[in-house]
Amino acid sequence: MKILKFILIVAIGCFSAIAAFGMENKLSLTVTPPLFQVVLEPGEEWASKLKIVNTNGYDLTVYAVAMDFSADGEDGHGKFTPVIKDKNDSESLAGWINVSKKPIFIPAEKSAELPFAVKIPDNVQPGGHYAAILVGTAPTDGNVNGSAIKISTMVSSLFFVKIKGDVLEKGRIREFKTEKYFYQEPNAIFDLRFENEGNVHLQPKGDVVIYNMWGEEKGRIQINQKSDFGNVLPGSVRKFVFDWRGGNGLSGIGRYKAVASVVFGENGTESAASAAYFWVLPIKTILSIAGGAIFLIALIILLIKFYIRRTLDGLNNESLRKKYSSRKKTKARDKKTVNNE
Repeated sequence: MKILKFILIVAIGCFSAIAAFGMENKLSLTVTPPLFQVVLEPGEEWASKLKIVNTNGYDLTVYAVAMDFSADGEDGHGKFTPVIKDKNDSESLAGWINVSKKPIFIPAEKSAELPFAVKIPDNVQPGGHYAAILVGTAPTDGNVNGSAIKISTMVSSLFFVKIKGDVLEKGRIREFKTEKYFYQEPNAIFDLRFENEGNVHLQPKGDVVIYNMWGEEKGRIQINQKSDFGNVLPGSVRKFVFDWRGGNGLSGIGRYKAVASVVFGENGTESAASAAYFWVLPIKTILSIAGGAIFLIALIILLIKFYIRRTLDGLNNESLRKKYSSRKKTKARDKKTVNNE
């Protein structure tokens, strides 16, 4: 009995752990808005609130914490760094955000509001400052790496704050190219790497326009249009990837030119452009056509040779026939002459 009881307890514990794990994986939590973009002055105070939505069928208790935000690589991912205690850092936006760290209870399929306030120091440097309020099911004290929107059971609302003053908006297209130089079909993948050389975040907006070898426009891809995201933080490079599909057919063969043009800055007064070239050569189709053409030419040559041979054979036969007829007539005359004598 004791053994059976022990096995039963272990089984119940395992079942509970599996159930809890499944519930954790199905956890759904959102915050709005996902991004704040504000312009403030040194010494200014600003307050607002987040809306936290629990879309699950059960109650949740969540926690909030402010962390500094920075770019992590070139793929648009971000890195969250906690505020270091007892450090007088005038550049830490997270340190200027006052948000409650108390537990927040949210009933099933309900929402709760989280107020916060931002106090900008008087001696702050002008330019861009970046942070986030992270909301999750457990208090967060360490570094958090991952996407800027969702990390496991945690979501975030980003803060892009521009401090007025000596702001430098400077950027460039560091690289614009296709993934390959030769394509079998008129479909291509473009990589655009934009570098922010200023001290505020930039959002390059524009188009990638694709032209064929005759100068005809064959495609247009929008860059960051009608979107608040796609920002490039100061001192970082961000890569944008675009997929162009121009259809099929032999009319797409040839050399293509793609032109990337973007504008950026608060009033869109700064601009940058770059061009990339690539070829569309459907090798299999070309080889098939070439093989068919070679076969047709060979067949024509054989037919011509056969025709010439038949013609020559015909001429030779006619000559032999005439020669034989002439000899026959000669023999007949000779025979007639002998008989007459």
